[in-house]
Amino acid sequence: MDRRTFVAGTATTVALTAGCLASGESRSDDDPSNGSNDDESDDSKKDPSAEQRPYTVVGDETIGGSPVQHEVTVVDGDLHSPDSPLRVEVTVTNTSDETLTYGERRETLFWGNRSENGFTLLPELDSETTSTIREFDTESEYWVATSPFATTTDYQVGTLEPDESRSETLSVVVSHQEEPPENPPTEMSFNTRFRAPADVGSETESQPSEWGFTLSLDGDTESYVADGDEAVREFPLQYTVDLAQAQMQSPDEPMQVEVSLTNESDQRVQYGERRTAMFWNARDDGFVLYPEQELPDENYERDADSGLWVAEGGFGMTMDYQFETLEPGETRSETLLVLVQPDETEEIRESLPSELSFETPLSITQLDGESVDDVSTNWGFALQENAE
Repeated sequence: MDRRTFVAGTATTVALTAGCLASGESRSDDDPSNGSNDDESDDSKKDPSAEQRPYTVVGDETIGGSPVQHEVTVVDGDLHSPDSPLRVEVTVTNTSDETLTYGERRETLFWGNRSENGFTLLPELDSETTSTIREFDTESEYWVATSPFATTTDYQVGTLEPDESRSETLSVVVSHQEEPPENPPTEMSFNTRFRAPADVGSETESQPSEWGFTLSLDGDTESYVADGDEAVREFPLQYTVDLAQAQMQSPDEPMQVEVSLTNESDQRVQYGERRTAMFWNARDDGFVLYPEQELPDENYERDADSGLWVAEGGFGMTMDYQFETLEPGETRSETLLVLVQPDETEEIRESLPSELSFETPLSITQLDGESVDDVSTNWGFALQENAE
């Protein structure tokens, strides 16, 4: 008898797979209870549960910082020196053991990045181009941008081998049409957002990150020092996933996946959208995840021919954007039913997919009651066939 085991792997913006958390059993073909003459069997009378496919679930590694790490140093020059503008060197390094891409390449390396107090970072290109995009203003005694800095609109991707680094030297100049300050600023802060890995047209498969640095004026030496972020900010919420019921064709109840979200930070975290974050209505290849506690029993039933559990009609959610708050160390869990979508039974009955992948976005909206911007990620898991 052919009984196949499936494992659940993960599929996130950083597609990493951790170890199995549970596994199904396999049944030997030598089992005497299976002894029957194939020629005399009647396929039309077979109980589909006789070929149940137990699944196991595997969770992603934790959501964390980017494998691309930044460093910054002050190279030379000064805001007021006619010989050379203040210059910094930004370096990105691949700290993983795999070749990866990052993007957008120029934004990752701070091309044209602006501070809130009116300064811009200009890349040191060939001498002719560089001389046309910045100049020393003798009246204000500052280096200034001669025009708005613009790049081509294509999305460029950089590639880094394991432990490889790329560096970019940038001039710190007064932004175009900004009034140069009377006195040098005590601080200039620059921040950028990037994705790694970052395949063109496949941003959902990459990990969004941000990094920044501050140039601070040393009162003793009257020169600037660079203070970069210690690391890309760790995502405060972490997922785990397990299977509460591992049989897709169980005669008793549908397959059930339990998803948990834990606040591993020391801050109170508000996130959204609450239901989407817990995989409500997540879909793949004719299957859908519905929350067990919200779905009446009459909204799903077992298909007698295939043994699969099928959703009867859709599952509606209100259109409002809902938030949830987790205290430090607190966990929220949701048990989800794995059901065949309405009108998909005929196609799936022929052959179960070898893999089902479910993915969802998650956004942080507040930390300790303070609003935050663009702190988001994608996370997912996959049910994968595991023949035994």
